Amino acid sequence: MTDFQIVFQNPRLWIAALAVFGLILFVLSFRGIDSRTGRRDRRILAGLRGAALLLGLLLLLQPELRWQSKKVLSPLFVVAVDNSRSMLEQNGFSSPDLGAELDELERTLQSRGFRTRYFRFGEQAAPLASDRPELDGSDLSTDISAVLRRFQQLDGQNVAAGLLISDGAYNQGENPEYMPVDVDFPIYAAGVGDTSGAADPRVETLNVPDFARVGDSVKITAEITPIGEGDPLEAVLYREDRILDRRQMQSQPQAFQQEVEFRVVPEQSGILHLWVALQAEKDINPYNNQQNAQLRVEKGKRRMLVASRHASPETRLLLTELRAIEDLEVHSVLAHSTGMKSVNSIDELDGHWDAAVLIGIPGLSATDAGRQIIDRLQKEAIPLLFLPGGECDFQRVSAFLGDPDIRVSYLPKQPVERTVQFVAASRDHAVLRDLFIGNDAVNAWETLPPIGWPYQRIEMGSGFTDLIRTATMPAEPVFSVGKIGNHKVAFGFGLDLWRWAFMTRESEQSELYPQLLMSLAFWLTDSLDTQPILLQTDKPIYRLGETARIDLRVFDIEGQAVSDALIDLRAELPGTGVEKMLRVDRSERNYRSDLIVREAGNYRLRAVVKRGENLIGEQTTQFTVTEQSLELQSIRQMDEVLGSIARSSDGNKLNWREIASLADDLEPQPEIEYRAHALRLWRWPGALIFILILLLMEWVYRRWKGYQ
Repeated sequence: MTDFQIVFQNPRLWIAALAVFGLILFVLSFRGIDSRTGRRDRRILAGLRGAALLLGLLLLLQPELRWQSKKVLSPLFVVAVDNSRSMLEQNGFSSPDLGAELDELERTLQSRGFRTRYFRFGEQAAPLASDRPELDGSDLSTDISAVLRRFQQLDGQNVAAGLLISDGAYNQGENPEYMPVDVDFPIYAAGVGDTSGAADPRVETLNVPDFARVGDSVKITAEITPIGEGDPLEAVLYREDRILDRRQMQSQPQAFQQEVEFRVVPEQSGILHLWVALQAEKDINPYNNQQNAQLRVEKGKRRMLVASRHASPETRLLLTELRAIEDLEVHSVLAHSTGMKSVNSIDELDGHWDAAVLIGIPGLSATDAGRQIIDRLQKEAIPLLFLPGGECDFQRVSAFLGDPDIRVSYLPKQPVERTVQFVAASRDHAVLRDLFIGNDAVNAWETLPPIGWPYQRIEMGSGFTDLIRTATMPAEPVFSVGKIGNHKVAFGFGLDLWRWAFMTRESEQSELYPQLLMSLAFWLTDSLDTQPILLQTDKPIYRLGETARIDLRVFDIEGQAVSDALIDLRAELPGTGVEKMLRVDRSERNYRSDLIVREAGNYRLRAVVKRGENLIGEQTTQFTVTEQSLELQSIRQMDEVLGSIARSSDGNKLNWREIASLADDLEPQPEIEYRAHALRLWRWPGALIFILILLLMEWVYRRWKGYQ
């Protein structure tokens, strides 16, 4: 320790006056002392009391004690050892031989004044240690970028050089070739294994569009790396176990990714499960030869028939709102007692219909032409929306649907007015869940206007769900939906819904009626409303340590992608029943999550999706993890990676058997480290304690001598 200084932070003049006052107080404090007090005792008491007073006055000056210390820091040599499983599989590598090389290097460096520290790395970089770590190959993956970040954290420790011992293969973290190596010392890269690896062609990704329609020619692309020895490869696209398309290519010793294009024409709507497999005769790793994906296939333009008994304002408003819906083709017919009249230029009862709306059909008249429509629709089980109004034969409706539990009776007198409200318990239904996004929407649906009510009693079957009910007791269904077998059926009870639509417009709820009609139309015509969630992994089989890429897409009832969903994604670990919550990131088209698989077995993924407070649905899927490690996917030395790290830090690339000779390239350069120290005595508890000790000694001495 050198250069001691005392600096006063508070040298003010009033402290001098205070010192004079203290001196006078000191003198007066001895007046009146017995004359028999000895001179020696007077001096001791004066010295103790004066020392305490002087030290107190000095502390008022805020003294700071400053000094400097010097430390010689010997040079540090840091060794990072790759502990991944692929190291033990490299040709010609021996863990005991590596240990002997490191021991010899450490002895040489220690004799020349170096300090040596080690750390292992694999999935992550371990802390520094003075003992050489044993290489057991227990890490299932490798993150070399974590090693470079650990080297960057050694700034200020007089690091002479770093040594990276690895095969250069990485499968986690950043690409070290493009990562800046920001260190002020050279890094030597000792390569392990052969630089020429075995052929391993693989499928990187399988890309499908968000959705397609029946009959479309859909472009499917696969990114393939055809590494090999010139032997032929074949990429085959499957739908489940059926071959849809295939492509041939030639493998190459040095190959870049190639985009292979397939064409698929979906024949029916639904979820199309696709996967591509790469077939190769010489392949060391068949587990990276597959990728899978899901394609949502929708029908073509939806066709809806609207049949009514009269050209009423109700019918005209309904047709206007339905025809405003994109991708919905609407045709209408009028059913009179004398026959049928087509409003459009074609025979409306020919061709395929995705859904139908019946207004007042079947009527009460025995000669009602609406029976032709009923007979036609009954044969094909077409989804139906009944708007019975005040003139519908519900016995025929019940018989037509095959549900005797549907019973409706009319009032014997004039219709009454009923207030209505949506059913909160049904807001997660496919018809309503997209209508309750935001507080304004919720408030709007909670204040619905009244409608005309001609019914005395309405009873629906157990398979129906009420979406809107009357607010007065007994609560009756206004809009109710359900399934009878596979037959979708919806009912809209009440009179003059066209007036209800205008009344909502007047109360600044102008979109409620069109939104409800649109949602009902899509629910009736869409066969995918029970699968609004696509959950998939990038391939069905993984190796230990590999990252499972999880892709999740969410659609609303119109088939549009939902970008503001709340997703609870969990993975059930094999053999434990324990679920692990996964982080979900939102991308432009969908939602993604990554899971590093560390145990072999079957994994189960479960996603619960909400939008606002509404539950969209739940979806599950599975994948398998084999006993083979990801580290064995590429058994060769990545010479370009190690060389890039060495060049970026002004180091050298060498073979691992040359490690012991590395000491010849290093010169010890001890570093003198100066450290400044400061002690603020007025804040140091020791100074106050010393003053108290002086005063205590003065008091004890007086008591001991018998003085007052």
